[in-house]
Amino acid sequence: MFNFKTLAHTAAVLLVAAFSATTVAAQETIRLGMLQMLTGDLAKYGIPLRDAALFAVDEINAKGGINGRQIEVFLEDVGSTPGGSVQAALRLIQRDNVQVIMQGGTSGHTLATIPLVDEHGVAMANMSTSEAITQQGSKWTFRAARVPNSILDRTYADYVVRELGLKRIAIIYGNDEMGQDASRTFMDRLKELGVEPIAVEQLQVGDPDVSAQVTRIKAANPEAIFVQGHTNETSKIIRTIRQLILDDVLLLGFDQMTTDDFIELAGGCSNVAGMLFRTGILGERSANQSLHDFIASWKAQSDVDPFLPMIQYAGMQVVFEALRIAGSDLSRKNIRDSFLKVQGFNTIFGTISVQPNGETMSIAHIMKFSDDCTQEIVAENYQ
Repeated sequence: MFNFKTLAHTAAVLLVAAFSATTVAAQETIRLGMLQMLTGDLAKYGIPLRDAALFAVDEINAKGGINGRQIEVFLEDVGSTPGGSVQAALRLIQRDNVQVIMQGGTSGHTLATIPLVDEHGVAMANMSTSEAITQQGSKWTFRAARVPNSILDRTYADYVVRELGLKRIAIIYGNDEMGQDASRTFMDRLKELGVEPIAVEQLQVGDPDVSAQVTRIKAANPEAIFVQGHTNETSKIIRTIRQLILDDVLLLGFDQMTTDDFIELAGGCSNVAGMLFRTGILGERSANQSLHDFIASWKAQSDVDPFLPMIQYAGMQVVFEALRIAGSDLSRKNIRDSFLKVQGFNTIFGTISVQPNGETMSIAHIMKFSDDCTQEIVAENYQ
């Protein structure tokens, strides 16, 4: 098992078989293309995702590969903007002749790449959360082992209105594809439930200050504030809320706020204490032993928080299962068809089945931060 800390943080072609004791001829390998965010502002997400993907590949290669074939990984850096994903994917398809692609970028990266994989007929797995990904009519795109925002945030709105009885809810989000998508879904569901948000604010990506937006929200006197977007924006929002509104309001967050890095950026445990968050992943609170086995193996190799790596690892499990089902016919079309045959498959997140539209999971849980930053399950499998 290789040491993730020594991996180069630049785009390159990685022959993962070289990390294993077993070497095989090139014609016997499975050519897996991988798109990851290795440079720019989003590299802090992309590097752990890359490392977890390589962890999974190295692990399965050490066990003999898939149907006797080792996996050969071709890795491309997509940077932090969606356009980078298109050119990177084109290189994987045309230059490297990959048979399947794992997209580790954001929803924006994934959406930008869908027309390309459709045109060239290459299956692309992803773990992005935008509702729009499976609404493009693509026959080649699969959301592997991740619950879309469309399910999570509609369910979240149901919980805060029906179970908590909240009526005065404000919304603030980072103005990126993730923040826009989740906030719109949450807000639309609130309106369907008869609750009109009392304030809606946004923070442009990279803005240094959010005090004006939070001051306007404070003046609306909310009971709860829904916060969405990427780490740089949402951690800044939470710090400012706690400075200007203190603890007099319930924060409504989401699962990517549970990492140690996020909690530190948000100002520590005292700033997230009491915050609710929705998730499709119970993480270390899960009773699934295979997830705990992965976490233990991961922590033995890396000091990076396991939240993002576990998502990537589960996605790789789905890809591996599709490749196993494909058998000796590794044509791009047969691999695509094999994704649809992944049914009742056990991942570290539980049993998943690929749907005709490319979705795999529809579970939503509501959790809460305690004063010491531990996480409590408030409502498991809430519907």
